[in-house]
Amino acid sequence: MAQSFQGWKLYWLDNASTDEEYAAMLGILREVDPKFEIVRERVLENIGFAGGHEQLYQMHDAEYVVLLNDDAILGSEYFAELMAVLDMNPRFGAVEGVILRWHFDNAGEVVKTDTVDTIGLRCGWSQKVQDIAAGETFSMMTMPDPVWKMAVRGVDEVFGVSGCLPMYRRSVIGEQLFDPAYFFYKEDVDVAYRIREKGFVSATVYAALAYHQRSF
Repeated sequence: MAQSFQGWKLYWLDNASTDEEYAAMLGILREVDPKFEIVRERVLENIGFAGGHEQLYQMHDAEYVVLLNDDAILGSEYFAELMAVLDMNPRFGAVEGVILRWHFDNAGEVVKTDTVDTIGLRCGWSQKVQDIAAGETFSMMTMPDPVWKMAVRGVDEVFGVSGCLPMYRRSVIGEQLFDPAYFFYKEDVDVAYRIREKGFVSATVYAALAYHQRSF
């Protein structure tokens, strides 16, 4: 709700939670400004991260789609910065910002850190895909090459973006976002391959900042 860009709509899928969890989520969602559309759906069997997001993806026809993990905190410019890059770069099929880690302290307060969670996905010679710079301290002056060279340019192409907080261009993704068979892991890698196969690229946007607890 603190985003500088306010033209978003929230779509929520209750993925087989308990009755207590369901009631708690409805209470939170009611706090969202009523000018935003909230679509409430409920399934009785957990269909996973991939299946759940695929169902959400089919609920609308927005040009840009953001996946919002429940343990993530967005910087106020996150939507605006990603949209600006997609608007200016039609060859980009997906973008994501710099995602750092956060945790709770002993008093239960949120502590934001400068430890990298992900700044995109890299694919090695063996086809093993990993988060770029995960666990390292994010600083323009201390990040190793080629990450530092990427960062000073503001935007740089990567093999793919993480499924944590990506923004996808629907016209590139097509009718299906995720293959539900992945359930909850590596579905983002599958999308990265599909984007590249279509002749488009993914990119990291360094002006867009967010934090991820990576609680699972």
